[in-house]
Amino acid sequence: MADTYKSKYTLADKQAALRDSIRRMEPVHQHWRMLESLYRIGAQREVTALEMNRILPFPTPGTFLRTVNMVLPHLNLIINSVTSRDPKFVVTPIGGDETVVEKNASIAKAVLDYYWKRSAATDVLRDMTQDMVVIGNGFCKVGWSYDESTSSRTAEDIATETDDLMQTAMEVADELGTPLNDDDLAEIVTSISLTNQLVQVDEPFVEYVSPYDMYLPANARRLNTVRWVAQKLRLPISELQDNALFNKEAVDSITPDTGYADRETLERYEDQVGSLPAIFTHATVYEFYDMDSRTICVFQLDSRTALYEGPIPYDHRFPPFVHMRNFNDGGQAFWSFGDVENVAGLQLMVNEIMVAEINDLKRVGNKYFINKKVLTPELAKALQENKPDAVIPIDLPGNININEVLVSVQRLATPSDNYQMEGKLQDYMQRILGVTDMQAGSVQVASRVPATAAAAVEGASTLRAMDKQVNVERSSREIGTRILGLCQQFLDDDKAIRIAGPDAPMWLQVSTADIEGEFAIDAEGGSTQAVNPLTKARQGMEILTQIAPMLTQMGYDPENAIRSALSYMGLNPDHILVRATPPEQMPPSAGGMPPDMGQGMDPGMEPGMMQEPSPDMMAAPQQGAPPVDLNNPNIARLMGLGGPPMPGVAEGEQLI
Repeated sequence: MADTYKSKYTLADKQAALRDSIRRMEPVHQHWRMLESLYRIGAQREVTALEMNRILPFPTPGTFLRTVNMVLPHLNLIINSVTSRDPKFVVTPIGGDETVVEKNASIAKAVLDYYWKRSAATDVLRDMTQDMVVIGNGFCKVGWSYDESTSSRTAEDIATETDDLMQTAMEVADELGTPLNDDDLAEIVTSISLTNQLVQVDEPFVEYVSPYDMYLPANARRLNTVRWVAQKLRLPISELQDNALFNKEAVDSITPDTGYADRETLERYEDQVGSLPAIFTHATVYEFYDMDSRTICVFQLDSRTALYEGPIPYDHRFPPFVHMRNFNDGGQAFWSFGDVENVAGLQLMVNEIMVAEINDLKRVGNKYFINKKVLTPELAKALQENKPDAVIPIDLPGNININEVLVSVQRLATPSDNYQMEGKLQDYMQRILGVTDMQAGSVQVASRVPATAAAAVEGASTLRAMDKQVNVERSSREIGTRILGLCQQFLDDDKAIRIAGPDAPMWLQVSTADIEGEFAIDAEGGSTQAVNPLTKARQGMEILTQIAPMLTQMGYDPENAIRSALSYMGLNPDHILVRATPPEQMPPSAGGMPPDMGQGMDPGMEPGMMQEPSPDMMAAPQQGAPPVDLNNPNIARLMGLGGPPMPGVAEGEQLI
């Protein structure tokens, strides 16, 4: 497959396909910049009005200097409401050994949650959501990062290790009765390493990718089914030169990127005046992923030799990129459109009305018709001043009355239709974006809406935002699938994974065998959605007043429920739940029992009937389920059944 690919698609073919994609994306990028300018400042300033008319099907009044950005607050409300929390994943086994995958699913979920937080994937997810809402498309890249450094060992460390090996070899030789010769001693000396290898990074990463840097074929429909995908990277030339995997000939012929320099800097560089500017220390390269042959090629657009070409290092079948889509034009289109495009016309019309209103305000004041015969600079200055109680002396010509010299001009007020239209446009914008008056913070509306109606409005708004929420959850699922697949391939043996437990954090020693299997990953619906603080506080009160007493009556420990309730109410449970010093335990009397022994018992049960469950009873599997191996310390910890203590940690000690 690889040989056929290389003989059919050369470097020139890849560069030609990439140039075609860049040509097709230029008008799309221009359109995106216009939408971003509307989102940022409420007006379009980067292209002329003529170019803007080619994009939008209505006339534009030109460059706006006075705007009111109605897009920004509404879209920020949408973005923050759907990506405010980490997603809660559900890992379901769908293939593999039944006796193994059921146990490994819980460990795989713990590993996924750990690396999701460690890679700050929620921050990347929020950036993707903003791009999705504004321009319709958001991207991220998921891969495995590995980096190690080499340092020279000191002479003292080398001598100490040499002496230890010599002593050990001599003891072994004495036991075997075979003396060491010079060759053996030389082999021992040469086996001593003169450097130390320190692994700095060995974990999955999730990084943001700009939509302006993604290029695909013309007939692409979905990212997971494309023939090839390319990403533009602007990297320091020194980083490209230090990469040992790159072709030395191609590295020596790297062309610096001058696209970010102004004309004066280019002229100074061509004339060799001054030192090399910092703008020329970077180069633009492209990563070209051929998904048919599973190969990756790194090159510059005009280079004759590729920097690198080889197989994609990931075993999973997906490309390393995740695409978050917004509204779709149909099943045949790849690029989606965002919410700003739907309200761009409304924002521009609001700008027109605001310009008209400001011009009317500028005309506030008195205007006069005055006879030229009496007009002097002093009189004009006195009429234009805003000082009250001013006395203005003038010399009237003969037979001319003062009323014939100065006449005030009546100013017409701004029509009321102008303000009514402004309110309609703002209402249209809220309807299109699905933002209610209560969500926008209207106190007057909230004060006169009953609680039942408010709950109905909140539910309807949740349904209208369901499309954005589904897109975020779908992208979370794809990112999680790639992270878990990379962990199954690259995770080192006995990797320590920190899991938050009910009493203290736990550390699982996880290897690839513990997460072996085929799993379906999904994100719980609404897990990333923001929750109203008042709603959370009400849930906390319900937990304290209803659920916690019920747990106590059933014999369960209500501490975790109380901690969750206090967190919902905005309080810190660690500062509030402080255990009192327990009193000295008195020995029980001969005929009695400790007071704690009777808690959680049935009133009709005798004390002697309480029996501790045997290990056989705890390990008994449910009907139709595979047996649970309680000897596995990871399974025991995840099930809350304890497990062997960690090395270096005393029993009962909490890990901070």
